[in-house]
Amino acid sequence: MTPFERANVEMLAGITRLLERQTERPGKSHEEDIAERFRKQGPKEFSGTTDPLVAEEWIRSMETIYDFMGLTDADKVRCAIFMLKADAALWWKGTVVVLE
Repeated sequence: MTPFERANVEMLAGITRLLERQTERPGKSHEEDIAERFRKQGPKEFSGTTDPLVAEEWIRSMETIYDFMGLTDADKVRCAIFMLKADAALWWKGTVVVLE
């Protein structure tokens, strides 16, 4: 595993732990509002890549939207997971199972 891949795994593990520590879950209306506002920003889907520059570009584009919207960490994670497709979505599902 490359240092970049290891850093990504560690970052996602930390995000997962953060979500697990949260005791409050926002109501459905909050999630729907966030999802609608998020989609209006035109976020890019991420299907996975072996090119770290492509992954970094996707992360930066997501962070720009997060900053503009003033999202909580939990909402950032939900939005990012929603944008994972194909290989990236499969990888995430496998990571979540391992971390549980």
